[in-house]
Amino acid sequence: MGTQILHQGEGQIVADVVFVHGLRGDAIKTWSDGVTCWPRDLLQYDVPNTWIITWGYDSNIAKLAEFSSQNSIFGHAENLLSDLAMKRRKLKEKIRPIIFVGHSLGGLVIKEVRFGH
Repeated sequence: MGTQILHQGEGQIVADVVFVHGLRGDAIKTWSDGVTCWPRDLLQYDVPNTWIITWGYDSNIAKLAEFSSQNSIFGHAENLLSDLAMKRRKLKEKIRPIIFVGHSLGGLVIKEVRFGH
């Protein structure tokens, strides 16, 4: 879980593209067909001057035999911001735009990042 850089563009990086999976999703499998992870394997050719990042978190709200996630959307948003801050340490990285791509619950987490913080 946490952030994983799928592609680090070269040269002048213009933005970070951050993928956030949805309910009961996975940071890689959500964006894959079993063989190809399109953000990692395909998107980098369309936007080569970006960092492509995926962020994973415990999005299982109901597990039958195990504990389920007790984190709120707000808590997930705080964790996402914290994880991104750890990856974006240099000044150039801190000020460049972030493009979020979310699925399902991931979209709500992104909305909380954008409007709740």
